[in-house]
Amino acid sequence: MGVIMFTVWYPPHKALDVAKLYAKQPREIPFVTKWRVFNTSAGKDGMKQYHLIYTERGKLEEAGKELNKYFFPFIEIEGFFFKCGVNLAVVDFRGYGFSSGDPFYTSLIIDALPIYNEFHKWLIKNSFNDSIFILGRSLGSVCASEIGAHNPESLRGIIFESGFASLYDMMTRLFRVTGKEITPEFLENYSNDTRIRKFFKPVLVIHGTADWIIP
Repeated sequence: MGVIMFTVWYPPHKALDVAKLYAKQPREIPFVTKWRVFNTSAGKDGMKQYHLIYTERGKLEEAGKELNKYFFPFIEIEGFFFKCGVNLAVVDFRGYGFSSGDPFYTSLIIDALPIYNEFHKWLIKNSFNDSIFILGRSLGSVCASEIGAHNPESLRGIIFESGFASLYDMMTRLFRVTGKEITPEFLENYSNDTRIRKFFKPVLVIHGTADWIIP
């Protein structure tokens, strides 16, 4: 999977100083889970009714590369969630944004549940309620599906935005990758559609009809 990972997924250049400059002073929850650092914006009211864990291909580090395109829209989304009474926790993948380590596709799966569990412990320790939603965008849908497959009691629902179902289809149709490991059988356990079958929680799928990358 390592060869596959670096064939299709290149982490962009980090610009943490720029990201920190424009961030709205998010509340950090530092902990190490497979070399991960968790960052959360808790809003003005830590006792809001719901909490949303947002997983995507490193949002904060994109600031230095294409600031207007990526980072400012994130800030706007952040404010929208707060207005709706939802706390927002943002996760950077390994090797992205404020997280250390090296990025691998399998780490999206391995890290997902430990990060969720650590965040849940933090909520309880700080006397927050534990009603959590997961929003997985793009590659973040892998993390969301892994967490959803375990159906933790505190999880209220899963939201997929521009995600994918079959890893095999994405590799062969989108990236045109071939090899002895690129088979439906080998990649089945790495695909979102395999995990979705285990869901018992409500699911919302958001996907544009004109999305040519992952149609």
